[in-house]
Amino acid sequence: MKLLFDLFTSFLKSALFTYGGGYAMIMMAEREVCDKRRWLTRSQFLENLSIAQSAPGPISINLSILIGYNVKGVIGAITAFCATALPSFVILIIFALFFRALGDDPNIDKIFKGLRPAVVALVVYPFLTFMTSLKTKEYPIVVLAALLVTAGIPAIILIIIGAIWGYCLVLAKRKKRIR
Repeated sequence: MKLLFDLFTSFLKSALFTYGGGYAMIMMAEREVCDKRRWLTRSQFLENLSIAQSAPGPISINLSILIGYNVKGVIGAITAFCATALPSFVILIIFALFFRALGDDPNIDKIFKGLRPAVVALVVYPFLTFMTSLKTKEYPIVVLAALLVTAGIPAIILIIIGAIWGYCLVLAKRKKRIR
């Protein structure tokens, strides 16, 4: 039981005191798990980190689940997950209650309307940076795919079409090399 409590407090601490998302939590979790608690070796930690990065979902949640599982099995995974998710969950509940109480306030509506350009900039800037770094002629296709997703075409359809298109390009390049 003490091990589960230590697991919970370790990941709760990591989730509470790291600002900047899951990647910011990695160093603190590594110190806690490898140096302080000695639950895993650095090599084991890096293996878990690699798996957490390749799995879908937030890296902090994935990493905590994997480490919790390594430390105490399924109950350890559940404990570490709950500890990592708890701060975000509580903050979202507080925000929801706050905005429910102030939702009809015209000043709050003005604040959100004022934030719209900033949100657009936060989405557009990385996209434009990515587009300019491509240095290929395929970037209009990426723009078209992004527009289709925003237009309501399900992303899975675009992924399937992209996979088929990529496969056809590979076949076409192979045929060119053979000739």
